[in-house]
Amino acid sequence: MYLSTNVFSYASNLYPSVRQTIVLISLTALLASCASAPEAPTGQIQSAEQAIAAAERITASDYALPELLEARADLVSARTAVQNEDMVAASRYAELSKAGAELASARAGEGKIRAVIDDMQKNIDVLRLEMQRKTGQMQ
Repeated sequence: MYLSTNVFSYASNLYPSVRQTIVLISLTALLASCASAPEAPTGQIQSAEQAIAAAERITASDYALPELLEARADLVSARTAVQNEDMVAASRYAELSKAGAELASARAGEGKIRAVIDDMQKNIDVLRLEMQRKTGQMQ
């Protein structure tokens, strides 16, 4: 134990400039990483815009208006966060906006499918009534 402590102490005294240099470089790197502001999430914002446009093209507002409005509000929040230079919040809002628009698209698709199913069920009911009426007339 004494020998290893003594050797470490000797090495510390022998190379103080190396140790100071390492500490200085580490501190400089740490400060540089803190000082550099993250870039604006333009790609994420564009993805959110595209997702909203896609949802609007499939008329998501007819089936999922609350989700579409929420996606638009999150996109506005993302742009506001960029103006306020809060890139972390901007990124988060852009992702929320994209997810909301995709949810609106999915709900719109579901709504359209349900409308088709309802229409088909009505047609089936009409056909059943016609069949019952015709079979009742034949007897």
